[in-house]
Amino acid sequence: MFVLLSPAKKLDPSTNLPAAYCEVEQTLPAYLNHSSELIQILKSTSLVDLKKLMDLSPALAQLNQQRYRDWQVDHQHADAHPSMLMFAGDVYSGLQAPTFSQADINFAQQHLGILSGLYGLLKPMDRIQAHRLEMGTALVTARGKRLYDFWYNIITSGVNERLQQLKSSILINLASQEYFNVLQTKAIEAKIISFYAKKARGLMARFIIQNRIQRIEDLQKFNEEGYWFNAEASDEANLVFYRQEHNNQQG
Repeated sequence: MFVLLSPAKKLDPSTNLPAAYCEVEQTLPAYLNHSSELIQILKSTSLVDLKKLMDLSPALAQLNQQRYRDWQVDHQHADAHPSMLMFAGDVYSGLQAPTFSQADINFAQQHLGILSGLYGLLKPMDRIQAHRLEMGTALVTARGKRLYDFWYNIITSGVNERLQQLKSSILINLASQEYFNVLQTKAIEAKIISFYAKKARGLMARFIIQNRIQRIEDLQKFNEEGYWFNAEASDEANLVFYRQEHNNQQG
């Protein structure tokens, strides 16, 4: 089983490594050469155009322009942190990655992938630098007019490679539609199961990691924070969960 998550706009660039993370080898993103290509384009984009391109406030545009200028391809400096800790926001508050044990981290490193507009496909322990580049951005590159054009083939191949390494035919989609759209689903060599509800995506990823889930039927046991599986509302491609306290559909 291979699990996909989206990244987050909210970052924690000052992350201190929890003790368990100090015992696990940090890795480098697989597609740094492609990321560097994007950075060169972003570095040459004016502040006015960057603000318009990414729909940012003047302050955020300036912050991210500086981040692009500071970006270093080797990713060995102190400002780079494991991706699973760098991202914050609702999904990652549900994931609670800082509380993982060493065994949890090792399992996540094999079974979890984080989609990224700048990095393509990340492992949880891949060192990344603070940035903002959403997958839906209409950034013109040599491959087309959007980031989707830039990443389509690379990420699809990367996901298939990870599935082959795991000898798995199950892909769990916990990513938002914006990010999952970068995959050529007809070329994915696996059965794709989707799950919805923003914070619950992180909770489900945590459930999979901590329980070492490998079978689709075991996902039905997910019952964190009042969620419960509704078999009648589910089908082969979509697992639907209700949240008890609100008595309405969340998956």
